[in-house]
Amino acid sequence: MLRRAAGEGRDFLWLHDFSALCPGGTLLRNDVVFCGAPAEGSNACLVCVHGEGRGAHLAGMRRLLAAGDFTVVAPSAAAAAMWQRMTPFPALPVVEIAPLRLEERAIRVGLVAPERLGSPAHPVRVAFGGGDWAGFRALLERVGRLGCYRFFHVPDRAMTEQDGGRTEALGDGVLEEVLAAAGIDLLLVMPAGPEVFSRGALAGIAAGADVVTLADSLHAADVVMASGRGVVAADAAALIGFFESLRAIAYARLRAEAGAVGGGLVVAGTTAGVLA
Repeated sequence: MLRRAAGEGRDFLWLHDFSALCPGGTLLRNDVVFCGAPAEGSNACLVCVHGEGRGAHLAGMRRLLAAGDFTVVAPSAAAAAMWQRMTPFPALPVVEIAPLRLEERAIRVGLVAPERLGSPAHPVRVAFGGGDWAGFRALLERVGRLGCYRFFHVPDRAMTEQDGGRTEALGDGVLEEVLAAAGIDLLLVMPAGPEVFSRGALAGIAAGADVVTLADSLHAADVVMASGRGVVAADAAALIGFFESLRAIAYARLRAEAGAVGGGLVVAGTTAGVLA
């Protein structure tokens, strides 16, 4: 029905997430841990709350894809590679079109001398951009009372009520502008699972901050590795260790000495770009 309503012509499957592969579009087994999209009907799939309905879901996707002339459009190279690695469907052409791109403009002037960062008077400013709240709270439990850090988070009433006064809410507005106004040094990008496109990671760099993320974040990790603007932790324990060992302080000082280039985010690609 969907294909008939769309009419004839080229068809595009945008990977806003991985819902084409599973009703649970984040590919989190029982909405907790990344599953890797196991074979439908396998024990690894059926132990998940999304497993029972996955067979019918994939059958419907196969009928849809067979009825048209589809091109898969991925918002990042990381998303395209994961799709090609995990897809159970016949091979389809895949193109990469990033919806936003970073435009570097100027070096952000540091608020304090690099060697003073991490002192009680000038703590390293760390912001949490949303995502895995439980992971962020675990970090706060270990280092939230240390005077060398000052923690911020995107406005969230529940977080404000539960963090015991250890964080401050950022202002409302465009994320990169809010982060720049607060003088954030490190932005935590902690999605619960693989994220096909991380606007948060790009916004952090645009604000002149560096990004701390996890290896399984997908696009955010790629952004950090490609730009050299941050740290990719192997897992949640390694991320906490980065702060607890005070290596985050040393890193922030080095980045302040080098001077962080900030900028803005501009609209990049749309489906029209594929047609052109």
